[in-house]
Amino acid sequence: MKTSALALVLGFALGLAPVLKASVDGQIGSDLVKLDGDQLVALGANALEKKKLVAFYYSAHWCPPCRAFTPELSAFYKEVSPKHPEFELVFVSSDQDADAMKKYMEWGKMTFPAVAFDKVGTSQWLQENSAAGIPYLVVFDADGKMVLGKAAGEDWRAPQQVLADLKKLLEKGA
Repeated sequence: MKTSALALVLGFALGLAPVLKASVDGQIGSDLVKLDGDQLVALGANALEKKKLVAFYYSAHWCPPCRAFTPELSAFYKEVSPKHPEFELVFVSSDQDADAMKKYMEWGKMTFPAVAFDKVGTSQWLQENSAAGIPYLVVFDADGKMVLGKAAGEDWRAPQQVLADLKKLLEKGA
C-alpha cells in the first residue's frame, strides 16, 4: 500500500513517521479516537487514508471563545461530512485531562475524530502547527501543505475566518 503525503504528515504529528513510511494500516487508528455514546473509542487505521483535506481544531472547554465557536463548527461538520467524504476534521484538545476532553466533546456535540489526549502533548508536529491562542483551526491538503490557517507573519487567525474560507474551498470541490 502506498502511503500518502497526508498520512506521513499525520505520522509525524502523532510520532509515528518511521512506521507510516512502510504502511498506514494499524497505526493511525490507535491515536485517533471518536466519541461513541459516552466512550472514546479508537478509530480504524484507515480513518484518514483517502482524505484530501484535514482540518485540525485546537480548543478546550475552559476557553470561552472556544465554547462560543465549537457549536458552529460541530454543526458545519454534521452538514458537510456526508457531502464531502474527502474532508475530515480532527479535534486537538487543550483541556486539563482526558475526562475534561471527553466531556467537552459531549457538550460540543463533536462527532468528528480527536487525537487521543495522551498523544497531544507529546507531538512536536502538533505543537509546531498550533497557534499562539485558541480556538484555532488549520487545514492541510493531501500533500501535507497548510492551505488555511495562519497567514504569513501571524501568530493566530480567527477560526471563523478559516471556516468561511474552508466552506468556499469545499464548494469549489477542492
